[in-house]
Amino acid sequence: RDNMPDVIPVYFQSGNLGHQVMYLPLGLRMRDVGLLEIQKAASFNDTETLGFVSAGYLKLYADTIIKMRDEKLYDPEIAITGNAATANEAFATGKTAMLFNGTWWYGSVRNQFPEVDDFIGFQPIPAMDNKVLYGSKGQDSALSVSAISPYQEEIKTIVKEIFSDERLMAWSNKRGAPSSFPKVKSQWGSPEIMDRINNIFENEYCQVIQTFAPAGFGLDVMGAQVQEIIVDTMKPEDYPQTFQDFWDSCF
Repeated sequence: RDNMPDVIPVYFQSGNLGHQVMYLPLGLRMRDVGLLEIQKAASFNDTETLGFVSAGYLKLYADTIIKMRDEKLYDPEIAITGNAATANEAFATGKTAMLFNGTWWYGSVRNQFPEVDDFIGFQPIPAMDNKVLYGSKGQDSALSVSAISPYQEEIKTIVKEIFSDERLMAWSNKRGAPSSFPKVKSQWGSPEIMDRINNIFENEYCQVIQTFAPAGFGLDVMGAQVQEIIVDTMKPEDYPQTFQDFWDSCF
């Protein structure tokens, strides 16, 4: 920010703010409580375990968003109007230094801008409370089946086929992103890039995934709430309860 005033330090864009909520405030709570415990709590709306208000992470996130805005670490206008395409272009052309995204994004930007291989870097998700860094192996590594489905055996047959090493390898290569399954030895990127990513995962950082959310409270709605904070139509201190109230209404 100080030495390169023409470069946006962090590129926050509208379509990505919902993911931020999942992996920053909600990810911290999952880090503390556990993946399975949070998913069970979400299924039964156990608000004490979810801790939207009590844990303090949503308030911390809102305060951090405002602090970063005031310190000009991101462009608030882009946070409202930007999208994945503008983010890719900004990163590839040196207009921004950092994006908040997952490894699934790498294939997208590399296909459009192969030159990013010369300078791209990766790091774990930073913890806003300055505690343990963490990472995420996303939901493409999981598949949920209803316990009351009458087609249990048929589903198992299909799942076994979908999760075969060959199909997982082909999917990883096509996406240009590492597989969530360690046994799948795909060639999804250059050897140098794969080494950088593998070094992060091999450090055994705490892993988080997206929290199950009730129908109607998708990433777009979560992102819109963050935009309200950015443009000062919602106060940070009101955000946790607003989040909780909307969650309850959807549940």
